[in-house]
Amino acid sequence: MLGTLFLMALVAGSSSGQGATECSTSARADIVFVLDSSGSVGTANFATEVSFVSDFVQGFPVGPSAVRFSVVVFSTSVTNQFNLDQHDSRTDLITAIEAVSYSGGGTNTASALSFVRKNSFLSVNGARIGVTQVVIVITDGRSSNKAQTASEGSLLHQAGIKVISIGVGSGVDMEELRAIASNNNFVFSATDFSALGIVKGEIQNITCTEIAVDEQCGKAALPVTSRILNAPIAGLCEWPWMVSVRLGPGDIPAHRCTGALIGKRRVITTASCASRYVPHSVIVGENNLLLDNEALNGNNFEVVVKVNKTVIHPLYAGKDNDIAVLHLAEDVVFNRCVLPACLPAPRDNQCEDATMETCTFAGWGIYSKVTLSLSRRLRVTKGRSLNPTVCNAVYTHVKNYSPPENTVCLVPDIPTQVPCQGDEGAMVSCLVQGKWIIQSLINYPSCSASFPSLGVDLRHPDIINFIKSN
Repeated sequence: MLGTLFLMALVAGSSSGQGATECSTSARADIVFVLDSSGSVGTANFATEVSFVSDFVQGFPVGPSAVRFSVVVFSTSVTNQFNLDQHDSRTDLITAIEAVSYSGGGTNTASALSFVRKNSFLSVNGARIGVTQVVIVITDGRSSNKAQTASEGSLLHQAGIKVISIGVGSGVDMEELRAIASNNNFVFSATDFSALGIVKGEIQNITCTEIAVDEQCGKAALPVTSRILNAPIAGLCEWPWMVSVRLGPGDIPAHRCTGALIGKRRVITTASCASRYVPHSVIVGENNLLLDNEALNGNNFEVVVKVNKTVIHPLYAGKDNDIAVLHLAEDVVFNRCVLPACLPAPRDNQCEDATMETCTFAGWGIYSKVTLSLSRRLRVTKGRSLNPTVCNAVYTHVKNYSPPENTVCLVPDIPTQVPCQGDEGAMVSCLVQGKWIIQSLINYPSCSASFPSLGVDLRHPDIINFIKSN
């Protein structure tokens, strides 16, 4: 929901600078504040902006192994106040924030967002690899170039940076705020600058939650073994983000396809799966499809969670844009057997082979050409994606057409262990810098060792932006 919807509810219990509850996550994050210093803000209101930031940082652990902050100020021009690695104690950080001064001028929001993307998150300027990156923009009016501002916001999203936008006063453009933010839940508004303290707690909570989800994503609970046709069975809790998607009528709908948990209330699967039937529920912590209330590890059991809403990519057509986001009716509880997958950064063809070296396919599809039945147990195999040029050449030669732009060709390391019918929505996860990143969802399994399967390329901007904005 937008921030305006809960302003009144927060008035009674929030006051700037008082009662701050520190985010308890142990994850690291780099957070950059982008502050509007245009002429319409004025000296007094800008001082309130600065106080908001000073109060905000008191809700987070500060330091080289915790959360780091930077401040960028913009009006007609853009000024970097200090880099992420310049103040590693909360006392020094607050002193630096309180020294930020007002300038006056126009509202060049696009240049501010461009500066942050090109400079603030560089390692030479204190940014760290593998940590959550957050930008919080505060503005009181429309930017000088709305189209360029929206474009710069999109580029930040594509870079994997989470963007929160805060509009103050009646002069803001809500459409522009939504274009800047990563999704509508990251859009806030306040009636005037004095009301910033009212939304502070909610923004702190959302920021803390996003950091905590990133901290836990992509962690296999148990040692990973080396399904897929003829492939070995996965161990319990080995892939804690894998879910069984149940579709159709009735209280006990059937397993139809596979999905991946990407947050406490969101699952991704293929649109081809989600559009066949009405998504009813998902089972998190699933391994054995035929075992109800399956005991997993310790006191952990599989859990059935109902689907509240299904969002299918608006341009879905066959294999094109074959992605859907399922919104769950309630939060799932993370434990060693239920954890979210890490989403990838946008595709970079130059590092295609390097990032796809250590990858695993997993699903509940047909596992034997003899029985032609779905596997009741989750099965896994290792594999990789083909270079896009090679993928296109194979499809052009064999099928006489090119695969959709936002798909990839998938091949197993062991030719007989191929994705097959029933593996729609199955994951392709790759080990990158110690975390498993889900790179693709299988959407066209070939069942053949002589021809590659197709997967939805989560790194394609059209796909990853859709997921993040829904």
